[in-house]
Amino acid sequence: MSTTSSDIVVFGATGFTGRLITRYLVSHPQFTQGSFSFAIAARSQSKLHALVQELKLPSSINIVQVDVTDFKSVEAAVQRARVVINTIGPYWRWGTPVVKACARNGVHYVDLTGESVWIKDIVNEFDYLATKTGAIIVPSCGYDSVPSDVSAYLSNKTLKAHGDYDVATSISGQIVRGGISGGTLNTIFTILEDVPQDKLRESARDYSLSPVRGEVFPAFRLLYEQVIPGETSVPGSFFLMAPGNTKLVQRTFGLLELQTITATQSGSSAEATKIARRERYGSSFAYEEFLIMSSRFSAIAFSTMFMTGFLLLARLSPLRWLLKKFVPAPGSGPSEESMEKGFFEIINHTTSTSTPPVHVKTVFKGDRDPGYALTAIMISESALSLLLPPISKPAPPSKTSSLPEGLPTLAKKGGILTPMTAFGDVLITRLLDTGRFSYESHIVDQVSFRAALTRAKNVLILSGAGLSAASGIATYRNADDSLWNNFDPKKYATPEAFKKDPVDLWTFYHRRRSAYLLAKPNAAHYALATLAHPPTLARIAPSTAQPIHVTQNVDALALRVLESLPSSQEDKDAGTLSPADSIIEMHGDIFVTRCTSCQHLQRSYAPQLASALADLEKGQDSDAKPQLTVDQLPKCGGDGWAGSNRYGRCGGLLRPEVVWFGEMPPRSGEIARKMSGCDMLLVVGTSSIVRPAADYAAQVKKNGGTVAIFNLGRSNGDEDADFVFIGPCEETLPEVLQVKEDIAQLWPDM
Repeated sequence: MSTTSSDIVVFGATGFTGRLITRYLVSHPQFTQGSFSFAIAARSQSKLHALVQELKLPSSINIVQVDVTDFKSVEAAVQRARVVINTIGPYWRWGTPVVKACARNGVHYVDLTGESVWIKDIVNEFDYLATKTGAIIVPSCGYDSVPSDVSAYLSNKTLKAHGDYDVATSISGQIVRGGISGGTLNTIFTILEDVPQDKLRESARDYSLSPVRGEVFPAFRLLYEQVIPGETSVPGSFFLMAPGNTKLVQRTFGLLELQTITATQSGSSAEATKIARRERYGSSFAYEEFLIMSSRFSAIAFSTMFMTGFLLLARLSPLRWLLKKFVPAPGSGPSEESMEKGFFEIINHTTSTSTPPVHVKTVFKGDRDPGYALTAIMISESALSLLLPPISKPAPPSKTSSLPEGLPTLAKKGGILTPMTAFGDVLITRLLDTGRFSYESHIVDQVSFRAALTRAKNVLILSGAGLSAASGIATYRNADDSLWNNFDPKKYATPEAFKKDPVDLWTFYHRRRSAYLLAKPNAAHYALATLAHPPTLARIAPSTAQPIHVTQNVDALALRVLESLPSSQEDKDAGTLSPADSIIEMHGDIFVTRCTSCQHLQRSYAPQLASALADLEKGQDSDAKPQLTVDQLPKCGGDGWAGSNRYGRCGGLLRPEVVWFGEMPPRSGEIARKMSGCDMLLVVGTSSIVRPAADYAAQVKKNGGTVAIFNLGRSNGDEDADFVFIGPCEETLPEVLQVKEDIAQLWPDM
């Protein structure tokens, strides 16, 4: 027996799964590079030597004889390792001494148990001790329950990347093809026969492994169903592994929730609290999983047969005695050919607590038999996550910890953890590096929205102040620096105010106009403008004519971007709208003036429309009366005038061509007609308070159309929306429309 220390010791190396793990580790690229060492351990020394011969193991691999019924033997073996991989089950019978030795000696530990009743025992007995010694104890690092833990974790990560959301429900459906070993069946019989019924009942409760309680789904059902927006509903049956997987995922939730509570109450650093909030699932979290079936009938039938059989097996000891005569012996398992044909696919659908909810779909796949071939990979990579950075993401050793960089915060504290609270992204990266695993996670709303946009025949855009917020232009409401929080609209936005004191109003609008001249369009303006570019429109909305953009903004930023788009001769010959003709400025344009006498309209981007305005200081208090007279204000045919020689030189007082309170927006009838025929409305950056724009979304919905809202936060119109995308419009619009490359090509100097 070797007394040399190793990075990893594989307990139960001569069993079926132990042999697979040993074979995987010896062929691992980081082993061949000399980055880690490992030893094989079992009770029978002769079997260990036979394994060395069978797998042609190099002499560098140590052999450790260990008897799990002898604690001194176990502790002696554990003390020569940094990480123990324990495959000796049933864990209820043989696992506790190994966990105890690891917890006492600060040695990390991973296993393959699916026995919630045993995990509850070791949590109660060794969690506190492990936090004191720094031992990271992680049960269920195989097919029980890594895929379930990973899929819920990835969906939460995708949700948090989309916005500050908490999880409401997380539902996983599994498709699996794989064999079963004698050891697994032996574990089932042991749990049924050896574990006291009161312990089984206690461990079967929801959140029995979690330090915090969340929400729950209804108890066992004959029919399960996963309903993802835009997709056909998926029926499912009861899944044998679901109870154990669910308890494990619930513990992940509870540990993350407790971490957030502790960080908040203990006065942790702002960064630590921020990380905890980002990792947490949310207090309303509820998880369940099922086995995906081809039809509702087959799902109900399978659930019925399974539960009937399981109840008979649990209650009739003669039936168990009989079955033991026919099941494979422990140490046996599926053939190599059978394992090569195996696979699993777990489809997770997560929803947020928001109204309306955000939907996330995550698909996590494994290629090969999940219970054995992939389990050997998952537990091996779990152990290596505690020793080395992934091959694809090398990193220098940490100067402050023996653990690799990138592990979750909880790993650094030790304790009885779960795969995602102990390994997090490090394990996911390692699994992807093997080439046997893959995943895809996305906001369902984005995919469904794009599909709806592809089908739409009449698309309209309604934008508000939030569109230009990133350009430095103040919004009108709901912010400390919003325009009407600092200025009285009755004083600066009514025809009566202009008649009473045109000097005061021109001072106000000149300053706004000067600020708007300096403002630059942001990515949201460019994203919307791509819909006026025929090649882009043909890709993302092929069924629609050129969308009309109805904007409530008076800053002309959207117009200026549209004016920069080229209009081809073919489009002109075909009578297609020029890009600039596809926008309606329903509240006017601050760069357009109207003569109060002859009603002539004039657009000008000149810095000032009257020389006297140049003397106004932009930072001057608006309540201080400027030293101007009405005669010095912009006049029809005055400074910088570029009007027609035939009319527009009457000398009348000009006013900004913006819609003031009490005035009817121009082209209102045209807008109403377009809204009546709209089958998709994009609402961008507007609070949906001011009428008539506030009524457009409800009108489109009433007529059977689709409404998508893009806003920094919640708005009054959300209840009328089919899709709600929360976040800065300059970020959400390019991402959701998938036009980042189009923007870069059309405006390379943006």
